[in-house]
Amino acid sequence: MLEPSRITIRIPRPERHFVDCEVSCPGLLSGPHDFFLPVWTPGSYLIREYSKHVQGIEAVDGKGASLPVRKTAKNRWRVELPGDGECRLRYRVYARDLTVRTNHVDAERAFLTGAALYLCEESRRDGPFELRVEAPEGWGTHCPLPLHEGRFSAADYDELVDCPVLCGDFETTGFEVHGVEHLCVHDGTPRSDRESLTRDLERIVRANAAVFGNDLPYERYVFLLLFDEKGSGGLEHGSSCVIHVPRSQLRTAGGRRRLLALLAHEHFHAWNVKRIRPEGLERFDYERENYCRGLWLAEGFTSYYQELIPYRAGLFSRNEMLRRIAKNAGEVLETPGRRVQSLSESSFDAWIKLYRPDEDSRNATVSYYAKGALAAFCLDVLIQTSSGGRRSLDDVMRALWEDARNRGPGQELDLVRRAASAAAGRDLGREFSLLFESTEDPPLEEWLGPIGLRLLPPDGTEEPYLGIRTAIRDRRLFVEAVERDGPGEAMGLDPGDEIVALNGERVLPEDFGQVLEKEHRSGDEIRIQLFRRGLLSECGGRLGARRRGGWRLIEETEVFRG
Repeated sequence: MLEPSRITIRIPRPERHFVDCEVSCPGLLSGPHDFFLPVWTPGSYLIREYSKHVQGIEAVDGKGASLPVRKTAKNRWRVELPGDGECRLRYRVYARDLTVRTNHVDAERAFLTGAALYLCEESRRDGPFELRVEAPEGWGTHCPLPLHEGRFSAADYDELVDCPVLCGDFETTGFEVHGVEHLCVHDGTPRSDRESLTRDLERIVRANAAVFGNDLPYERYVFLLLFDEKGSGGLEHGSSCVIHVPRSQLRTAGGRRRLLALLAHEHFHAWNVKRIRPEGLERFDYERENYCRGLWLAEGFTSYYQELIPYRAGLFSRNEMLRRIAKNAGEVLETPGRRVQSLSESSFDAWIKLYRPDEDSRNATVSYYAKGALAAFCLDVLIQTSSGGRRSLDDVMRALWEDARNRGPGQELDLVRRAASAAAGRDLGREFSLLFESTEDPPLEEWLGPIGLRLLPPDGTEEPYLGIRTAIRDRRLFVEAVERDGPGEAMGLDPGDEIVALNGERVLPEDFGQVLEKEHRSGDEIRIQLFRRGLLSECGGRLGARRRGGWRLIEETEVFRG
């Protein structure tokens, strides 16, 4: 039996933001051995170059004798082992980037992301690992891996990097669902919110589990809850998730609802993407892009369920659920890029587009989160309508879960179509192609009508519309983005233009929007004076129009199951 690779993490002086790491591999054969560090972490599809924070790599054998180490790639190191035996690699990692996908160490906490920290000898990826964390005195260590005699154990490297670590002096709460322990680790959670948040999480877990026949896919689950001045969102793991959000979200009703939706989203991933995994992500390649045309299943479907689950858990009203579905649909229908990029293309290009937006992103791309959620809603409506309300998208998710349990990850996208058609009792191939391969808008009026729903655009008072996004920098007003086919584009405005006057009158940056709205109407001719590349220029044309308010889902009969 292969001896486990052993990783030891030490944090001797957390105020210096360093992690000292040692990777020990016993039983290696003589010769060269390559160690790699991932360049990305599953769930966040962007090359992040974690190796840039690695410092001072050195290697010794089992007796402590120095071994030669040579860097062979941006994230790879080669060690020459003169004889059979053990190799120990020692290095430091700078950790001062508090997000859900990076490492951060300070005087109060250490949050460690496996993909950004653990070097792996390439032949040992599929073998067992042991992890020992030597945290500062008085700190606890929280990790979803099983702990035995001071060491966490993982079956392989995939499981190891999928289990983040949070160290510090933190309070915990917990609950059981279907006999499974769920632990909540509170870093910055206000004391007055801990118990109520824990109760809400239990309801969310029960509602998520019900989608999959109350079949929990893990033996223990850990919520790592990091409440901060600002935040970076959430990241799913197989038996845990990390939530990093502003503390202020707990202080308003709207913020609390956003938080509950995020928690429902990340926990739903325990099934959908951690086990139900679209083809292209069957086995992670940690050193390059993993192209996948089905991220709409992983993230879009999950984004749809994040609205249903709090409703089913009794945390959202029915009106709130419908309002949030309508808001998302409206955002998609107002995105020019939906006419350029299909959901399949959006998924495939995640590595270069979604995580790297620029001034033209809204015109050229569509989010597989947002449009994927709209597509999931449409499929749900079609299934419920065609089956007379007997089945829903839940039946599709259960079919995918059954396939994942039987065959493992790598669910082909045609399986989703077949499962949806089986639930509907008719072939949904045409609708499936329209939703996931096309840039056409779905016929929402036609599809929603039979189930008693209508999606209505904003119907408030008309306001003048320029179709640009601006930002104030150094007390100056700049155009950041220009909407395709909008009034601003027709006038000739460009990203980077500095707006200085309107109709010849100087306008303060903070007053521009207010002056435009209060002193002009839709259809008015305006002239904008600006600096472009340091030279004074002018452009002009007619203002467009838009309605105030949000998109709405009107429920004429309460047939939609939600």
